[in-house]
Amino acid sequence: MKLFCRHEWEYIKKPSKIILVQCRKCGKTEFHSKNKKYIFSKLVNRTYCWCPKCNNDLVRDSFISDEDGIVTYKCSWCGHESVWDFGIAPIPILLEK
Repeated sequence: MKLFCRHEWEYIKKPSKIILVQCRKCGKTEFHSKNKKYIFSKLVNRTYCWCPKCNNDLVRDSFISDEDGIVTYKCSWCGHESVWDFGIAPIPILLEK
């Protein structure tokens, strides 16, 4: 007997017309459309930073370094490096493109 995962989707790519999501429980990746309604789980204290070049989610797997709230990410899809300030405002601020 095979049990089906009750998917808990989270965004991998910045939402647009077509949305790339991944189940945080089983790892299944899927494309969704904005025209359909889906239930997305929200991670507690989850922050999203999107790559300024390709809109990939940087927080998931692109961390390089952190120095006093200044965080550097290297996008796992396109390789673009960006610097974010997590210390000043309640949301991260992009310092360099």
